[in-house]
Amino acid sequence: MNCNYETFSCKSGQCISRSSICDGERDCEDGSDESEGCCTLPFSTPDIKFTVTCPQDIKCNSKQGETVPKYTELSFDCNPGYTGESQGEQVSICSKTGWLPALPSCKKLCDPLQTDNMDLICYTNKKEVKCSNFLYAGATVRPRCKPMYHPKEQVLYREITCHLDGKWNHDLFSCVPDCGIPHGKPVKLISLGRKEKYGDSPWNVAIYNIKEKDKPLICSGTIVTPSLIITAAHCMYDQAKQEVGDSKDYEVAVSKMTRDYNKKDNAQTRFHRLRGIFVHDNFHGESTNYLADIAALWLEKPLSISSVVLPACLHKSDHYQFNPGENYNGKTLGWGLTGDTERLSEDLMSANLPFISYSRCLSLIPDDSKRLVAVDKFCAGNKTGPAVERGDSGGGLIFRDQSSGLYYLRGVSCTSAQKGTSFTVFTDVTQYSNWIQEIENQIEKEEKKVEGDLERECDDSTLEVKKKVGFKCSAPK
Repeated sequence: MNCNYETFSCKSGQCISRSSICDGERDCEDGSDESEGCCTLPFSTPDIKFTVTCPQDIKCNSKQGETVPKYTELSFDCNPGYTGESQGEQVSICSKTGWLPALPSCKKLCDPLQTDNMDLICYTNKKEVKCSNFLYAGATVRPRCKPMYHPKEQVLYREITCHLDGKWNHDLFSCVPDCGIPHGKPVKLISLGRKEKYGDSPWNVAIYNIKEKDKPLICSGTIVTPSLIITAAHCMYDQAKQEVGDSKDYEVAVSKMTRDYNKKDNAQTRFHRLRGIFVHDNFHGESTNYLADIAALWLEKPLSISSVVLPACLHKSDHYQFNPGENYNGKTLGWGLTGDTERLSEDLMSANLPFISYSRCLSLIPDDSKRLVAVDKFCAGNKTGPAVERGDSGGGLIFRDQSSGLYYLRGVSCTSAQKGTSFTVFTDVTQYSNWIQEIENQIEKEEKKVEGDLERECDDSTLEVKKKVGFKCSAPK
């Protein structure tokens, strides 16, 4: 039997439609339509993409794993992050003996390396290349922390190498901001205080209520990580409503030397929105005498670290015994009342206040003020020196560590022990080190997640974020 050009001649002489060749169905009685000149389409893999072109006038499958007839063309190209033996698109044709040339393979390249807190220099064949590109096996990278950063842990290598499997032989080490290093340049919180020098306390921030028409400065705060500010809980708390304010109603200003919201004091002055407000479970305001008067503000975007925008250091354990010694001076800052004028300072002021232990503080202040000195507090100041006044709340009390020379956040300004005296009550930050560390860990975890995933479950270790953050769980105690 002679078959015409529109049909296929089976070995038995049977004629079938050409569209039935290699379609996975046995149409010839002897099965010859599926046994000769048929090729199997490859399954898709992460490394390669292909397109199918059927022979003229023949319909064929284009699904992975299906069979196709002779003369079908298969065009290949490696996906981004992979490379083949030859660059660009390659074509194989289905022949009587299979695909010719044989189907190619693609090898994985090493992923690009990009980080905000490191300087990276990449080499291929001893020539410098862009680290933001996929890199071939044998490429090397020399990482180092940017200025004002240092390695989080001991670094045991100078460079990392791209292996044949498309993996780096080491993960990049982590760089964290320096802390507690003042960078004052020649350029009054605080009753009888002194005007602060630009860069002398790079960890200090101003907190503004932008919901109000005149955007008043309400409190100070202290940078402890690029994403986290520590302040007093009562600064962010509505006593009448017994609730924390909405994070969208506040902004934090760094490198701010004057009170005026609308004044950009220097090239480093920046305003940052909040992503969330963390308040300790034990804080209930005046009703519990301001116990646990501490809050952590999560910034919408991490700060750009520089010599004038830098965290204060923190001791990382609640077990650390905070005992700088009686009369050892700590430094605090703010825009509060100045002297006898009863006017809020327009300029950032600082004062050195001597440390007073919890027990000695109780012995120095009147009985009607002792309730303010809760078990998580200590005092600073004296009877005649500078004092923290209204408008200074939330500011940190910073002590210089005598062994390292670095400056550590030890207290958060809460309230004066008694009007007319120079004693100030501070929340002892060292008692909340673990709480702060849990917040840091949760923020680090969340910032690594894909933006927009706000419907998440909380485990026992996660935190309450007040307003518009997407968490629904309890703050750590």
